Amino acid sequence: MTYKKDKYNLLIPNYCECLEIPLIFSGAYRVLIFLKEDGKVIQKVSTTERVYDARKVTEVFTTFENEKVFFHDIPIKYIFEKHNQSNKLAIIFSGIYKDEFRGIKDAAKYNYIRTLEPIKVNKLFILDNYFGKFCYYLGEDGNSIYESATLALITNIMNQLNISKEDVFTIGSSKGGTAALYFGLKYSYPNIATQILLWAHHRFFQENI
Repeated sequence: MTYKKDKYNLLIPNYCECLEIPLIFSGAYRVLIFLKEDGKVIQKVSTTERVYDARKVTEVFTTFENEKVFFHDIPIKYIFEKHNQSNKLAIIFSGIYKDEFRGIKDAAKYNYIRTLEPIKVNKLFILDNYFGKFCYYLGEDGNSIYESATLALITNIMNQLNISKEDVFTIGSSKGGTAALYFGLKYSYPNIATQILLWAHHRFFQENI
């Protein structure tokens, strides 16, 4: 890589050339380049963060700034909203959108971000996006790889916040409600909030179609 002087007389990379760094493990990477002159650091250049999936040998892109990627064999996207004054954790699972039924790749969306905005607790929104398609937070062809990754993410956040299972709430509707029940019952999270009035919900839409 070559460098050129900018208007402040500092060295900056010549981006006409590329710095290739082979990656072996999945994860988020950021490259720091320190430029020295006569043994003294005169400038530090930082690349943007890039997320790499070694299993698929591909880069994982996030949709917006506060979306993150957690790796546990596979990548799983999430949004974590921390509230320092709370010892509660709400886990929000997503329902299915019509574009997902149509087979459109990466059509999954987060649920209830705006709805839950006034609620002052720690919130973990988890996306159900198994390599571009939904899997009910479980996996594919009988495997439970997405379930394992989801549980690992939840456990990681709980450990960071020092939150016990008694202070965890699983939340969702439709497919997200199924996931909230599944994870809540299987992994002993006692506070489960789901859409329970199924007949009333569907009858409303039938009468208004």
